[in-house]
Amino acid sequence: MAIIALVAACNGFEGQAQPLAGAQPHANAGTGSFYPMGTTVTLDGSLSFDPDGTIRAYRWAVRERPPGTSAVPDVPDAAIATLTPDDVGTYVLELQVTDDSGYVDTSELRIVSTGAITSVDAGPGAGVAWLATAQLSGSVTNLPGKTATYVWSFVSRPAGSNASLQGSATLTPTFVADATGMYVIALEARFGDETREATVTIEATATGVSLGTGGVAYTYSKVADRIVYVRGTTSAEVVRVDPSTGTQTTLAIGSFTPRSITIDQTHEVIAVGGPGRVARVAVRSNLVLIDSRAVPGCTAAHVTMPSSYRIDCWPVDGDIEPISSVTMSDGVVTMSDGVVTQIDCPVKTPYVTYGPPSWIYMVDGASTQFYVYDASSTPPLQVISSGSLAGHAPPVIAAGTNQPYAVTGNGLAVNPPTMLRYDLATPVSAGVYSALRGELAIASGSQLKIYDGMGSPLKLSAALPTVNGVAPTVKLMAYNDNGFAHRLIIVAGTTAGDVVYTVAR
Repeated sequence: MAIIALVAACNGFEGQAQPLAGAQPHANAGTGSFYPMGTTVTLDGSLSFDPDGTIRAYRWAVRERPPGTSAVPDVPDAAIATLTPDDVGTYVLELQVTDDSGYVDTSELRIVSTGAITSVDAGPGAGVAWLATAQLSGSVTNLPGKTATYVWSFVSRPAGSNASLQGSATLTPTFVADATGMYVIALEARFGDETREATVTIEATATGVSLGTGGVAYTYSKVADRIVYVRGTTSAEVVRVDPSTGTQTTLAIGSFTPRSITIDQTHEVIAVGGPGRVARVAVRSNLVLIDSRAVPGCTAAHVTMPSSYRIDCWPVDGDIEPISSVTMSDGVVTMSDGVVTQIDCPVKTPYVTYGPPSWIYMVDGASTQFYVYDASSTPPLQVISSGSLAGHAPPVIAAGTNQPYAVTGNGLAVNPPTMLRYDLATPVSAGVYSALRGELAIASGSQLKIYDGMGSPLKLSAALPTVNGVAPTVKLMAYNDNGFAHRLIIVAGTTAGDVVYTVAR
């Protein structure tokens, strides 16, 4: 044959490939699958072949099977046989074929006899509030003497969700609904190679109270448990809102354009500032205008209220406008030396925040300069410290208990007197600190982030609810830790309107 093939090739003909004598046979035991226990399974090795001859012998053998079982192929030496599993579990069979030259090959087949898991139930679908803990409750039943393992996993989550399951290897896991929308969770039970699965859908919703449009600036009174905000263009109006029900009262406070709002340390009196004017309003039980004073030359980009009788009025442009400290009891405008009524602003674009124990933190929006003022000094606004912090950004939250911290727009938690800095590694647009919980909550873009204290690890990242389908801007964050159930209050909005959310913490 070798000579003939060579002559053919020399004559320009292509010779056919010939199998070598003594080629190995190819065993094919077929494809395994899953079968209910007691089903008679056909074992088919007829696709086995020998390239250079014929299969002379077949031999089926059970290599693995569940303990205590005795099932074997009915005709172990035939190309086609059957097996009837007599218990649940996995059976591994081996087919051995022998060709007419005595060469041998083997192939394995896995058969899973199912029925160990009789039922899997992931529980009923449910609704849950945004940021609430969702409790799942599943059930798995097995044949007597069989024990399945189980695990939960997310099939899908809403956009922006980073939710994780706590206790995923139990029948009662939980997760925090960190975004609004649908969560689909699967409960998978496993016994050996047998698996069964069931799913459940949890819908998370955020029920907010609409505040409408027109809100200029917001604050929150802990003692009254009320959102207080100011609105208006030529006439200022104060609005007091129950964040849980939306019940509100209003009070007109004068013909001026409101620009800023703050609350005193007792959380009973607010100050409203506008170009050339400041006003005080009692807010604890209802709205009462205490007094209103003209402050010539001040635009009230920000107001701070270190006591219920003093308002500090901060300019839009510090290059041309002063800082004013107004004693509201008699309307006298004072300054640090007690002689003139106003003091120069040391920066062009002041951003201020007020915080405990008694300080005002100011940075320049146009430079890296910062100043820390004593909020209760006499004369007022004595500088405690000042300096420059590279990469600094305007403060958006005052926080801390015994030490003054300010969280800045570029995510630094800063202690100005000591220059201690903690980098939160995220931009910040609003925030609040709870001394009761030692918890820092900030808004970063469309995300709510909660830290376990200043500079401590992130413990929750959640997607803020959209307002009318639009990503919101957070205008206020506040904690109520003054005798009410501990709650986080968020005012968020778009041009379509503002909404307040109340979240149990």
